[in-house]
Amino acid sequence: MKTVPLIDVLAPLADLLEQAQEEALILQTPDGKEFILAALDDFAHEVELTRQNPALMALLDRRGHEESIVKLSSLKAQLGLD
Repeated sequence: MKTVPLIDVLAPLADLLEQAQEEALILQTPDGKEFILAALDDFAHEVELTRQNPALMALLDRRGHEESIVKLSSLKAQLGLD
């Protein structure tokens, strides 16, 4: 990650956004506060939206705790592979 001091805002926002497409930037104010400017890709955005869906997360949690086991012989019979 690259740090960009914002003492004098000489770099236009468009330039910063272009740089952020290549790598995440840390924007630093004169008083030392820091902010991150980063491009979001679709996958990362989808993951965040998925994590914010309580119904889906509850379903995944329930399914993750299931301990059902299917014997290979039973599966073969269900698939007609006997």
